Amino acid sequence: NVFFPFHSISSAIIHLFQRKPLKENELGILQEHVRFLINSEAGGLVQEYYKDQLLRKGMIILREKIKNEQGVELLKQLGETWDYFFKEILPVLQAILYPLTSSLSKDETVRSLTLLAFRNIVVLKVSIKEALESVNKCDYPPNISQMLLILQSIQDNVFLSENQFKLEKLVARVICPYLGQRGFYDGSPDPIIKVKLKPSPFNIPNVIISDNDKTPSKSHIRLEHKFVH
Repeated sequence: NVFFPFHSISSAIIHLFQRKPLKENELGILQEHVRFLINSEAGGLVQEYYKDQLLRKGMIILREKIKNEQGVELLKQLGETWDYFFKEILPVLQAILYPLTSSLSKDETVRSLTLLAFRNIVVLKVSIKEALESVNKCDYPPNISQMLLILQSIQDNVFLSENQFKLEKLVARVICPYLGQRGFYDGSPDPIIKVKLKPSPFNIPNVIISDNDKTPSKSHIRLEHKFVH
C-alpha cells in the first residue's frame, strides 16, 4: 500500500513550507518511505508528484505571505523568505529526497527542481521588477542579489527559456556590469551589446544515386555532407 508513504512524505514537505521543522528521527523514516515508493509500482510517479504537486503547493504558501507587498517592503519580505527557504527548507528537502537522486536524469537534481520552482512560482509572480525600479541600487538588500545570482545559475531543461530571460533582466538591474546569455548589460534590463544566437552548424548526409541505376545499391550510393547554418 503506497498511500501511507505518499501521505507521510507530503505532510512533512508541506509542513516545511509552513515553517514547521521535522520531528526527531523523522528524516530517516521519510527517507525509507521514499525508497519504498521508488521500488514500488508507483516509483515513476514520485518525481512528477514532487514537482507538480508538492512543490507547487509549497511555493504558493511562501508566495501568499508576500504577494501583496510593493517596493522596499516587498524586497525586504522576499529577501527574508528567500533566506528561510534557502537555509532551512531546501537542505531538508534534499535530505528527504536523497534516495530519489538515482532516479533523476543527469541534468536534474532535487536542488535544481526546487530552485526553479521558487523562481517560477515565487520570484516571477510578485512585483519584483517594479520594486527594483522604485528603489535606489545602493538600497538593494544583499540577499536579493544572492537570490537572483543563485537562481540564474540554474538552467532549465528548455534551452534559453523565457523565464530564464526574465530573470536575467532582473539580475542585470542588480549586478552591474553583467554578462548574460542575451548579451552585455550595463545597469539596464536591456543589453547594450546583444548576443546573436545562431544554431551550431551540423552535417546532414545527402544520398546521391547514380543516374545509371534507379535502384540504389552500395556501388551507386555515395554520401556528401554539407554545412547547414
